Amino acid sequence: MEPALLLNDDYRFKITETERKLWLAGMTTAKKIKVSRSITIKHWLQTLLDVIYRECLSARINNAKPRTLEMWEKAAEDVKRLLS
Repeated sequence: MEPALLLNDDYRFKITETERKLWLAGMTTAKKIKVSRSITIKHWLQTLLDVIYRECLSARINNAKPRTLEMWEKAAEDVKRLLS
């Protein structure tokens, strides 16, 4: 059996809290996309943007700290810039 990486099994990575949140958003995006060979970067980025918006909304609902909201808003702006 091949080893599997669990979403919360990232303790070996030397990444910041922000990088970890974005990494998990990317993993969520990968799970949402139907795997195919014809996936485009635009499709990937649009799905990632959707995940980021949902994370931002969830953070607002749960009264997250301002730095968390700013991080998600900046991430959304960066992805939108890549899509334009």
